[in-house]
This record gives sequence, C-alpha cells and structure tokens, in this order.
Amino acid sequence: MLDSGCQLQPDDITITLGCQNALMLSLQAVAKSGDTIAIESPAYHGVLQILEVLNLKAIEIPCSAQHGIDLHLLEEAAKEWQIKACVVTPNNQNPIGATLNTQARKRLIQQSIQYGFTLIEDDVYGELSYKDKRERSLKADDTHNTVIYCSSFSKSIAPGFRIGWVVGGQFQAQIEHYAYVQSLAVPTLTQIAIANFLENGAYDRHLRKTRQSYQDNLARCQALIQEYFPIGTQTSTPNGGFLLWITLPDTVDAMALHAQALANGIGLLPGLAFGLTAQFRHHFRLNYALSWDNQTDAALKKLGQLCHQQLDSYP
Repeated sequence: MLDSGCQLQPDDITITLGCQNALMLSLQAVAKSGDTIAIESPAYHGVLQILEVLNLKAIEIPCSAQHGIDLHLLEEAAKEWQIKACVVTPNNQNPIGATLNTQARKRLIQQSIQYGFTLIEDDVYGELSYKDKRERSLKADDTHNTVIYCSSFSKSIAPGFRIGWVVGGQFQAQIEHYAYVQSLAVPTLTQIAIANFLENGAYDRHLRKTRQSYQDNLARCQALIQEYFPIGTQTSTPNGGFLLWITLPDTVDAMALHAQALANGIGLLPGLAFGLTAQFRHHFRLNYALSWDNQTDAALKKLGQLCHQQLDSYP
C-alpha cells in the first residue's frame, strides 16, 4: 500500500477471500437492494455477477483503451440518477487494459465528492504495470474518505491463495461486520506464507520477472494477431497486466468463435461476458499470462483461421 501512495495503519485494512470478496463486501456496505451503481463498460464480469446477486441496478459508462472510463458521461449520469457508488479499475482495467491519467484521477475523485457517490477502486492489476514504478492508487489522493480500495495477491502471485484486502475508510466497520458474518475468518497459513514472501524480498523479484514475461508475451500476441487474423482486427495496448481486448470485424461473432476455439482446446472469453447487452458480440478477451511455447503460436494461428472461416462463410 505504501508503493501505491497510501499511508495506512493495520487496523485500516480487512483481509478478504480475494478481490472478488472485497468488492462484494464493499458493495454490501455501501448500497442496498435496488440502488444504482455506475460501472465501466466493458466491465469485469465478476462485478456484473455481484450486482445481480445483490439486486443492484447498473449504469454502464463507456470505457476506452486510451482514456479509461468516460468521465463526461459519468457526470451526466450522476446528474440524472442517484448513483450510490462507482466501481472503477484505474490501473490496467479488465478487460481493455486502460490506465487513467493523473488529471482523470483527480476529476473522478472530485465527481464522487460533488455528486455524493462512493468510489470502489479495484486495483488488483496495479502492481503489474510495465513501467518502472507503479501508478498511484485513487485511495492515495482520497482526502475526503470517499474511496474504498480493493486488491489481492491473486493476480500478482497465484489465484489459489485467495488472499485479498479492502481499505474501507468510513465504511470499514460495516465491511468488517459483513466479512465476519460471511466467512468468520480467512485462512491464516496462506497469509503467513505470503507475509514471509513479502518480507524476504522474494515478492519484488517475482514481480520484476513476471512483468517482463507478460510484456514479452503481449508483444508476441499482438504480432501473431496482426499476422494471422483478418484485416480490420484491432487489439488494445495495455501498459500492464496480462489481458488483451480484441475487436473483430463486424461479420465475426465472438460467441461462435468461443465454441469453435473450445472444440480445438483453446480458451478465450467472449465479449458478451463483459456487458449487459450484446454490444460486445464482436469482441473477446485473451489471457496471455502463460509460459510461451510452440503450442501458443499454433493456438493463435488457429484462432486466426477460425475467424477467416467465419468471414468466408458470411453471405
């Protein structure tokens, strides 16, 4: 948290069962059934699932790979609707990899104060920036205590640890209550293992190696997509993380591609998982956090061939 720009005490932090659990607890503490929540579009599909379970209404705010969430449209929505909270990923957003610039971060915090909504910051990819120094968190500039910060080690170390955390600010007591009711406690052995990993410097070495590996994989992915996919295919240009957002020509359906890819042993997530309507039916998300080998090259070539087949069969 110090690396993200925050000055905190241990009591400011609640350990959770991963970041998904942290987001769930945050929304439970902030909102009640029927309240309206602003989300990025495309959005992390886990947030959409949480909103459905908690019976919360969603307002989708368009998010671009270049600029992140559209703050003008967010402000227009806040003027028209009583938005209770806004869930945002300012660093390496899932799925399009956007990172907010300094001016946008300040404006976003100002909007939350002006229109009275809580910012719920999902910073799970913050430590995977390809830059020498990670970006500051929104929480670091939260002078009015309007930001709830959520993160985890699931993306930076291993998903199986299921160790995350939340900095709840003014909602800390409610978050701790819900955390106790839902899980009583979180596993201590994995926390001890991660603490030792952090303490002896292994975590920093691991992050440096991981970031470089992901950056190399991204370059390979983009080069192979340019070589094998149909003309008109576009990819995002993330500055961190391990997710690539791919926009296909309008005649290529990502759901059909998903089924064909599975039949060939290739995994991808179609764009329909990231929105409430069908606006992303020609998009999909690719995870490039893997050990690269000849099979990876062959899989991307096969995906490109499947896309060409759809184009060829289009009347």
